[in-house]
Amino acid sequence: MFVPVTPSLPSWLSTATSTTFGAIARVRHARGLHPRGVTLAGRASLTMAGRPLTTVADSKVVVRLSRGIGLPHPWPDFNGIAIRFVDAHGAAEHLDLLLTSSFSPPRARHLIFPWSTLDGLGYSTVLTFDGPDGTIMFRAELDGARTLDALDVAREDAVHIRVMSARPDADWVDAARIQLDRVLAPDEAAAVRFDPWVTSTSLVLRGLLNRLRGPAYAGSRENGRAVA
Repeated sequence: MFVPVTPSLPSWLSTATSTTFGAIARVRHARGLHPRGVTLAGRASLTMAGRPLTTVADSKVVVRLSRGIGLPHPWPDFNGIAIRFVDAHGAAEHLDLLLTSSFSPPRARHLIFPWSTLDGLGYSTVLTFDGPDGTIMFRAELDGARTLDALDVAREDAVHIRVMSARPDADWVDAARIQLDRVLAPDEAAAVRFDPWVTSTSLVLRGLLNRLRGPAYAGSRENGRAVA
């Protein structure tokens, strides 16, 4: 799997970030970030705008839907979608895309916002990437899942996700359509560790906040129990 080198951080900042999220995980006996979620599998059909995500037009995907703080429904929470495009750039060379509930307009897509249901607001990568044609962001809209409890059963109806891409100040363009039709068993779900830095040479995360995500995720996972 290709994983680009994460830009370095001062050691004190990396340690402080990891320690903080590790402490949260130890207190709650679960991940410090997105402690509860449901993981599903399906397929994605890509458009030309989705080419930075994968070179495969019809890709297998694994998707985790979660609530950022872990508050129960109907409390608003920072809902999340993590999408893995399996073998996106070759055997075992996956690409992960992590998005959080956010608004769609250019001036608001950089802001995370809590929402009650999974399907009500939409999701954004919030932070930007260096793509083949310049700075780029991604958005996702969900159909077919309102709560985690409704998902955490054998499903008869598929969950659909529309993935879009855009420059930070431009209109969204369709990048992929995803259909999810299988809920992963707990052992399968626990084996998938999504990471924003699992990406490719054509799509690289930008900025300090993205660099902080590495130690934050590491501390959260190391000190929290593995949960689906």
